[in-house]
Amino acid sequence: MGSGNNMKSGTVLRLSMTHLSIIGLGVLMIYPVAWMIVSSFKPNNMIFSDPGLIPKALTVENYITGIDYHGCVAAFMRLELRGGHR
Repeated sequence: MGSGNNMKSGTVLRLSMTHLSIIGLGVLMIYPVAWMIVSSFKPNNMIFSDPGLIPKALTVENYITGIDYHGCVAAFMRLELRGGHR
């Protein structure tokens, strides 16, 4: 009876370590994506000077600049006026 109990605790320990490892790897993989999304709302001068996930100031200036620079809205409007993508 003692041998079965020892195997059960070994299995629980192994499974616990496996789950903790998977959770740790998941956090390591998700952090850069979360940092990239949060950094897109920071002013340009704060992106690398404030590397944390909680920004001190929020702005959508980067999105406005990106849309303005690439002319996304104008291109979309031309596409819609032509009757869609052909």
